[in-house]
Order: sequence, then C-alpha cells, then structure tokens
Amino acid sequence: MSAADSNGFGRDDLDALAQRAVNTVMTLVRRGLALAGGVMMMAVIFAVGGFLLGLAALDGGKHVLCEKAFAVNAGEAREMIEAAGRNER
Repeated sequence: MSAADSNGFGRDDLDALAQRAVNTVMTLVRRGLALAGGVMMMAVIFAVGGFLLGLAALDGGKHVLCEKAFAVNAGEAREMIEAAGRNER
C-alpha cells in the first residue's frame, strides 16, 4: 500500500492515471495516422503538435494546415517542408 497525499491519491493512483493518459494519446495518434491516409479527407488541420501526424497526412496525399508551432526544431520544420514538396502540397 502506498502513501497517500492530502487528497487521498497515492503513487499507484497517479501511475494508473498516467498510464490512462498515455493509452489515450496513443489511441488518438493511431486513429489520426489511419485517417491521414484515408480517401475521404482532402485536408487536415492541426491546432497543436502536428508534426508526426502532419507528415503522415502529407505522405497520404492530404493538404495540411498546422498552427504554430508545427515543429520543435529546424530539422523537423525542414522535414515537413520536404514532405510537402515531395507530395506536391
């Protein structure tokens, strides 16, 4: 049994919450990657953190609009620009 904080949450509770958050994010990423290659979408808009899904969407032939910041460094920005050019987007 782990020690609880003043709100009654222990380490096990926090670990379980963190695992649920990771699982949710991974599910969203998998769904986003599946949609990025789908034939029903013409364009994809990312409000935050669009780098990996943006690359998948571009390689799936979609137009992509990313809000700032679509990349965390110049290398990622170049990679996104190259993907857009490679896919004539």
